[in-house]
Amino acid sequence: MIHDINLLIQEKTNIIESCLKYQKRKYPLRTRDYNKCRRDLNYILEAMLFDVENDTTNNTIYIGNKFWIRNERQISAYEVELDIYNKMYSIIEDNGKFSDELVKRVKDLVAILSNIIRQGPMEEPNSWHYSASLRLNTYNWQLKVPKVEEINGILDDLHNYSPSKQKMVRYHIDVYRNDNEENKKKIYRAHAANKHKTKARHNPQVLAPWLLFFRPRDSATLQKKYRAVDFYMDLGIATSNIIYSAASRGLDTGISKCINYNDLIKEVIGYVPELVIGIGYRNNDRRYMCLHYNKIVEIPDYDVPKPKMDEYITYV
Repeated sequence: MIHDINLLIQEKTNIIESCLKYQKRKYPLRTRDYNKCRRDLNYILEAMLFDVENDTTNNTIYIGNKFWIRNERQISAYEVELDIYNKMYSIIEDNGKFSDELVKRVKDLVAILSNIIRQGPMEEPNSWHYSASLRLNTYNWQLKVPKVEEINGILDDLHNYSPSKQKMVRYHIDVYRNDNEENKKKIYRAHAANKHKTKARHNPQVLAPWLLFFRPRDSATLQKKYRAVDFYMDLGIATSNIIYSAASRGLDTGISKCINYNDLIKEVIGYVPELVIGIGYRNNDRRYMCLHYNKIVEIPDYDVPKPKMDEYITYV
C-alpha cells in the first residue's frame, strides 16, 4: 500500500487536470472558476490519501460534510459533482498502476462522499463540527423552555473546558429565567438598536426563555485599558464555548450587546450588562411579535453575509 500511496501522490496533479478537462468538455457552462475546482479536487484527493494511508474514512466524511451547512446543501446541481468524482475514480481504476486494494478503497471513499452529498452529513450528533454547523444567531423563539438542567450543563462545560487568560475568569454571569412579561418588555425595549430613531428595530435575541447577563467580576476591570482588553478576551472565549455547548444539546442561542436604554435594563437586573446571550429553541419563522410596537415584524439582519475568507485570513 505504501507504493500505491506514493504513486497516487505522484499522479495527483494529472488526475486533477484530467478531471478538469472532462468537466470543461461535458459541462462547459458549469463554472468559469476552474482554480476553485482544482483546489476542491485537491482537498478531496488529499482527504482520501489520508484515509487510505491510515485506514479511516474520517477525512473523506469531513470533506463531504462541508457541502452542508445547518442541514442545507450548499450546491444545487450536485449531480455534476458526483459525475466528476466518479470520473476521478475511473481515472485511478484505468491507470493500471494501482493495486486492486487501493482501487477498491478509493471506490468506497467516493461512494461515501457521494452519499453524503446526496443525503446529508454523516456526523455524530455530539461532534463539535456537527454542532458548529447547526449554530445560527437566533432571533425568534419557540414557547418551549429548556430545562434548568440543560442550562446547568452548559455552564458546567464553560467552567470545565473554557480557557481564560491566566485562569482569572474576569466575567460574572447572572442566569435569568425570562418569564416575567413586564420585565421581558423592559429588557427588550432596552435593546433598541437606535435610541434616536422613532421606529428603531429591536433585538429579539433577548426574548429567549433563558438569558445570561455578563458583567466584569471586578468592578474596576474596565477602568484600565489593559484590564478591559483581558475582560473582553475572556468574554469572547466564554461566548464561543457557551454557544457550541448549547448547540451540542440541541439548543439555540442569540447574542446581543446593543443596549440603548440603560435605565430600563437596570430596573430589571441592577446594572448594564456587557453582553447578553439568549438560550432556547429556535422558531424558524422569519417574523416575530415585537413587544414594543405590538405588531408582527421581520427579524433583523437575517441575510447579511460574512466577508469572504481571503478578506480576513492571510497566510504570511
